[in-house]
Amino acid sequence: MHLRTHDYLYNNRSKLLLILVLLGISLLTTGCIAKSGSNAPIDWAAEMHYTQSIKSQEPPRLYSPEGAVPTTGRELIRSKEEYASLKNPVSETEENAVVGAELYRINCSMCHGSLAQGDGRVGEYLKLYGYIAPPNLTEQATVDKTDGELADILANGINVMPKFRQLLTEDERWLIINHVRNLQGK
Repeated sequence: MHLRTHDYLYNNRSKLLLILVLLGISLLTTGCIAKSGSNAPIDWAAEMHYTQSIKSQEPPRLYSPEGAVPTTGRELIRSKEEYASLKNPVSETEENAVVGAELYRINCSMCHGSLAQGDGRVGEYLKLYGYIAPPNLTEQATVDKTDGELADILANGINVMPKFRQLLTEDERWLIINHVRNLQGK
């Protein structure tokens, strides 16, 4: 008799434990199921879901106060006349010549060619599809331009040439201009 009571209690405890475990698992998993859709009801990153909004009659916060000066360190956008009057501030050292040649090779040679004669591989495709071919940078028309005018073209682009202002720093653009001048024999 004693044995049967023990088995009976043991079986009931096992069943009770099993029921409690299953109940606990079901409670935990139902808390992670979305009410609708596929998003979980638990908001893991609230700042990603709720943005600040502008109330009616509130001035927009995107504009700088009048008289504010930008402090991002970015260069100022200049007019064509301002660019034309610029002088190249980068000295022509051997190290700068090597860096300028490498920058030219990476950013310019695919269109203008390795010797700046407008014979790059991309230039061939531009001509094939009816675009203006990249110019020969060793021709007199380019030789006659000031360094500042070349800086304007390099920074702001021209025809199908893209802007390099966002890609290259101002000093890197001047290094490329020095390299082009070296290719021109100046």
